[in-house]
Amino acid sequence: MNKLIVAFFSVFLLFSCKVQKTTLGEDRIHRVPKVKQFLLGLEEDKSEFDFLQANISGKLILDKSFSVKGTVRIKKDSVIWLSFRYFGQEVARVQLEPNRFQLINRFNKEYVDSDYSSISAHLGVMVDYSFFQNLLLGNPLLEPSLDFYSYKNKNNYILSNNRRHVDEEKVNLFFNYIINKQSFRPIRQVYAIKNGQTKLSADYIEYSIEDKISPKLKLEISGDKSMSADWKFSKIITNKTLSFPFKISSKYKRIDI
Repeated sequence: MNKLIVAFFSVFLLFSCKVQKTTLGEDRIHRVPKVKQFLLGLEEDKSEFDFLQANISGKLILDKSFSVKGTVRIKKDSVIWLSFRYFGQEVARVQLEPNRFQLINRFNKEYVDSDYSSISAHLGVMVDYSFFQNLLLGNPLLEPSLDFYSYKNKNNYILSNNRRHVDEEKVNLFFNYIINKQSFRPIRQVYAIKNGQTKLSADYIEYSIEDKISPKLKLEISGDKSMSADWKFSKIITNKTLSFPFKISSKYKRIDI
């Protein structure tokens, strides 16, 4: 069961960064935005929807590579629901709510019903519902403030809790949020703690103004456990009322993380 839990979190929690092309030909902002302008732009460009559904396909890399297929459904700020399939059969179902995390392992007929404190302890990083929603939607993992710094790196703009050129291995908390200056959409964010001993990174690929969710998402966690995932989202539907079925069989055994 622990392997399944690790596999699930690895899907959420990459390391390669590329400058991504957008559908626009001109920069929306022609100079590095001040932090206040940066924050206003992020607020204006947040994905607006009540419900979202998408098919998932891709790879999960632990000790070896695994094919992943499934479905994600989101009711914004309320529920994230995922179903994973193997050869057409559901093998796991996950549901995240603001104060609750649940996972069903159909292989072993086990389930988890927990809050986020135990998950945070397992990962070595403080996480909650907003953390996972922000990760999927490309919103900043760390709540930005006016104390942050903004600067330019190549053709991208960066919002950071540290000054330029600060080494992530020399600070206790390092956060970089990198956006494309044409679309103002994120292309990458990095969240590292404990002098880089634990690091989460996400790459948002081909993310344009029209997208509610990045069509391609690469994720990685490095530290005591190293793993990565490469997902593609397709058949994206928004604002259609969705259901979130999550019934646990009385024959299943409850376990701790």
